[in-house]
Amino acid sequence: MKESIDKKFMLGISEEAKTIFKAVLKELNLNENIKVKLDFAVLSIFSQACIDYAKFNEKLQSDSLTPNEYYNLYNNRQLAKKDIMSSASKLGLTPTDRKKFGIEYTGDRKPTEVEKLLGIK
Repeated sequence: MKESIDKKFMLGISEEAKTIFKAVLKELNLNENIKVKLDFAVLSIFSQACIDYAKFNEKLQSDSLTPNEYYNLYNNRQLAKKDIMSSASKLGLTPTDRKKFGIEYTGDRKPTEVEKLLGIK
């Protein structure tokens, strides 16, 4: 099963993005409250956009950027952010979407694998 998912649905994304892809897939498959037909293309976009956003954000911290380099990195980061927001909603990963599925995180809980990978507390 793993190889067929890798070959069929994760073409064109980085190894780092594949880690996020698999973690989201696992999380959504383990939660019986979520009844979403997964669109693997959207999941690939989400996974790669998370990696891209982090990389662009890290590069933007550099003091040696020219104004043009900064502008290009900033715009690319904004595009990655837009991809994350739109694909997260389609996958049922936003708080509003989780609420639709009757999933509300309250009180103390352990972070999910996806939250750990993305550094969300």
